[in-house]
Amino acid sequence: MPLFNHATCSYRIESYWTYEVCHGKYIKQYHEERHEKTSKLQEYYLGKWDKQKTANLKARFQKDSDASDKLKYKKIDGLNLPYLELEMDSGTVCDLNGEPRMTKVLYVCYLHGKNEVYSLKETSTCNYEIIILTPMLCAHPKYKEHTEENKITCVPVDNAPKK
Repeated sequence: MPLFNHATCSYRIESYWTYEVCHGKYIKQYHEERHEKTSKLQEYYLGKWDKQKTANLKARFQKDSDASDKLKYKKIDGLNLPYLELEMDSGTVCDLNGEPRMTKVLYVCYLHGKNEVYSLKETSTCNYEIIILTPMLCAHPKYKEHTEENKITCVPVDNAPKK
């Protein structure tokens, strides 16, 4: 995925936490408290991505569209849009269940997207889902919108000449 070839990060700032999604690298949740001369940083990795996963993904993308590999769709603002789901695991160990944090990242093909974080939620304890709207996925033949051509038949009116 071209987004992984650049040092690109997307951010989501909420009232307490800030989320940093560095595509093809990691997802981090952090909060910084600044006092007069000191600051305290709380941070957790919600998942990581490694080079082997990138190689596997590239191989998957270079293959021709496989009929058994059906596209998944997500409804965004009333539109059913195709997406690619990736799992970023090996995050910071969760205090509540002792398991590493994990995030499912849904890269949604959206031509007007700017690789931004559309939504972020905790689906279960220390398991997350992030939706990224990206036009880059739409460039892949499998994710391109297929539009039917409508044939237009012209019929002359009254005594109009035929063309």
